[in-house]
Amino acid sequence: MLSKHPNGFWYIDIQTESDKTIRRSTKTKNERLAEEYHDKLKHGLWQQERLGDKPKYLWDDAMLRWLDEKKGVRRV
Repeated sequence: MLSKHPNGFWYIDIQTESDKTIRRSTKTKNERLAEEYHDKLKHGLWQQERLGDKPKYLWDDAMLRWLDEKKGVRRV
């Protein structure tokens, strides 16, 4: 399901077969691109749950996520 946030960006809300809820911004104000993002994500989740496919991450994506998670964490 797509919904438009007051800031103009489209957000997705997906309920998987395993009862996992995914809510996130599509990071776009274009409805067509938001729908495309929603459909690709939903298809990928279906493949993971029904076919046992593993998600494919690029090294750059993993590194950026790791950096975001470690932002503000001080090493002692």
